[in-house]
Amino acid sequence: MSAQPSSPSASRRVVFHATGLMKNYRMGEVTVQALRGVEEQRVRVISNLATAPQRWRGLGDGYRVEARFILWRGDDVLQVASSALFRVGDRWAVFVVHNGRAQRRWIELGHRSGLAAQVMQGLSAGEKVVVYPDDTLDDDARVASRATERQPAP
Repeated sequence: MSAQPSSPSASRRVVFHATGLMKNYRMGEVTVQALRGVEEQRVRVISNLATAPQRWRGLGDGYRVEARFILWRGDDVLQVASSALFRVGDRWAVFVVHNGRAQRRWIELGHRSGLAAQVMQGLSAGEKVVVYPDDTLDDDARVASRATERQPAP
């Protein structure tokens, strides 16, 4: 968690790490129209800090707080990019690349975020999947890989 004064003239930046118990209140859910027509869902969150008060007591009033909340964490989680997922009815699927051909594979998901989803069944580590498959891609269609640079996980 980091905090900084809300006054533009203030250049002091205070960084500290805190733990807390989060309470999510859906009553405050608001749809925000951002730049270029992108909609965001924002939810008001109240977090009770569990860190010792001497670490954060000096912040005072009128500070902007930038927070990162970890809602779920797991060890050795197999995950797939959300951009590779598509639905057929009420089931999730991906196209796996095998011998230069796309093969539809049904998968079961666990936790999901906007960028990735936990795979419970249907994929193995190291299998290549098609990202952003379009509606015209069918089973057994020829596909070619293109070089992409991996981005580090956030």
